[in-house]
Amino acid sequence: MEWIPRLRLVSGLTMFTFVATHLLNHSLGLISLETQEAGRLVFLNVWRSLPGATLLLSAATVHLSLVLGRLVRRGTLRMPAWESTRLVLGLLTLFFVIFHGLETYGMNLRHGLQDTYYYVLLYIWPDAWWRQTILVAAAWTHGCMGIHYWLRIRPWYRRSVPVLYALALMLPLLAWLGAWAGATEARALAAARTPTGGYSSSYGSAPGSGAGGDYGSGYGSVPGSGAGGDYGSGYGDSAKAAAEG
Repeated sequence: MEWIPRLRLVSGLTMFTFVATHLLNHSLGLISLETQEAGRLVFLNVWRSLPGATLLLSAATVHLSLVLGRLVRRGTLRMPAWESTRLVLGLLTLFFVIFHGLETYGMNLRHGLQDTYYYVLLYIWPDAWWRQTILVAAAWTHGCMGIHYWLRIRPWYRRSVPVLYALALMLPLLAWLGAWAGATEARALAAARTPTGGYSSSYGSAPGSGAGGDYGSGYGSVPGSGAGGDYGSGYGDSAKAAAEG
């Protein structure tokens, strides 16, 4: 059944594309939080659209089903070290992505929460930072190992390995640094907008209360109104003014 490896490859490449574009979005934090958020809107227009979400969910379901089916057919857990490593990384990715999905997309669906970079970065920094680091490392390494296995026998790939290896290391590093820079900027903005100088209350207040002037998680306020200041639409004026004064 030659279609099974091809289907596993296509589904894996789909998820790898999602991860790569997500990391690229994170890296925009090296420019500014505002640029990072602008990139998020483009990212969501693709992956949270009906076609994009259907494609991604289908790819994840198919990929996981084929991997589990292969394990059942094998009848043993004895396998080469590289394959067991890739399997463990895949399971780690699945475990941590459930948490991340519930914190972002799940909250968006259930409560209408605008899971902007401002909100998410304040939420995960610094207590949950280790979890996101493991998720990125596991997902990216798992995907890169799969692509290497797919392309390893092609002559052009062997010649390009040094460049591709450098790119494979660079993207997650830039994403991590971009997220760190975005979190630093978000903390500074939150401190400037909170009378006590803290930031925890800015996203822990009641929905729509506008307490703390949170424009990232003030999902009960009117977008762009400046009351609660929805970051996705109201950042341009109110947040900049707060940061400057």
